[in-house]
Amino acid sequence: MQIITMYLRATSVKATLVDEWNQTVSVLPALTRGLRAELVLKLLDENGEAFGADRLDYASWDFAVANDWDTETTPQLRVSEGIEVVDGDIHVPLTETNTEELVAALGKSEQGTFGCELAGFTAGETNPEFLIQFDIIVRNRR
Repeated sequence: MQIITMYLRATSVKATLVDEWNQTVSVLPALTRGLRAELVLKLLDENGEAFGADRLDYASWDFAVANDWDTETTPQLRVSEGIEVVDGDIHVPLTETNTEELVAALGKSEQGTFGCELAGFTAGETNPEFLIQFDIIVRNRR
């Protein structure tokens, strides 16, 4: 299983990829199509302090990976079950990374850049109380 750890400065909806010292990073991590993975998100505030578990106490989560901004199209990857907060880190299980939508979006390209969106919901709500967006690379298979 591929483990992808991302540090994100989450001071607004558009999160910034950083290293563990809160320094901006320009090289996006890569997920591999068809390989089971776990995405571990370590969220930092503007001072580089880790979010506490209390800031991430939501009843449910939704994670999407998509190559467009059209809410009417199906994302290439979507996870709404099994997302957990462990010691202040958000663990997103990516167990199905070989979807028809992802295969079609990548085509015969070596890789593509996709947008990710993580939403946290309080109990009984359909609109998120928490939302971050960031990018990731998806590598194709030969």
